[in-house]
Amino acid sequence: MTMRCNLPDVQSRDDSRGIVLKAGVSRVKLPIRIEDSLLSSSSVMGSFSAFVELPATQKGVNMSRFAQVLREFAEVQVVNRVTMLELAAKLKSRHESSRYAGVTIRFECVENKLAPATDNGGPIPIEVAVEAEQLEDKKAFYQSISVGVMTVCPCSLEMSGNTHAHNQRAIVELRCLAKEWIPISELSLMARKGSGDLHFVLKRPDEKAVVAEAFQNPKFVEDVVRDVSLAVDADERVEHYSVVVRSMESIHPYDCVGLVDSWE
Repeated sequence: MTMRCNLPDVQSRDDSRGIVLKAGVSRVKLPIRIEDSLLSSSSVMGSFSAFVELPATQKGVNMSRFAQVLREFAEVQVVNRVTMLELAAKLKSRHESSRYAGVTIRFECVENKLAPATDNGGPIPIEVAVEAEQLEDKKAFYQSISVGVMTVCPCSLEMSGNTHAHNQRAIVELRCLAKEWIPISELSLMARKGSGDLHFVLKRPDEKAVVAEAFQNPKFVEDVVRDVSLAVDADERVEHYSVVVRSMESIHPYDCVGLVDSWE
């Protein structure tokens, strides 16, 4: 029921400073439903961020409308490309003076990974984000994923006569402008282009096999970026993409980073 009152509506007042900006909400935690083969349960906890454009002449946005729209969405909708685009359109329509609306949902899932020799398994966390935005009549849908990989340094391996090298964990962040929903497991496969994968449990035979395989596939962060790019380029469901690889170097007090953006 909508309550009508005579209390002042301060946010709708005029503003004379002449600045257009975006305003909204973030870290809105709501349970969401997602149909994806990688999720053992269709219900996960999502963290929403949503923004609309605020015209230069208006003091503020109606914040309560964000909470209402996001709650209604989480209660009845399954998250996919179509429903996310509809959510962005609804946020825009509920803020009549806005030309732009955007919404992002972040959540985490796990991919069970078996060890190569003993079949010991365990969960490997994957950070996922889905985004939708609408600027006037133009709409866009994005899927993002963040996964960990291992890299072996080609330089130190060659200098040692291919007997030893430093290795480290790297984080691969892939963001795609998607024409349709891409299963999370397929995005993970595109992104996992390091020297080797991460594992939850490794017994000694497993560790020997993982290291031996990684040493046969040494990579700089630049190599990982290029190999991820080639995998994404081959997928017709992706219009544009960006890749960022951050290597937490074992012999340096800083990270090494490589990145590419197909928009540029």
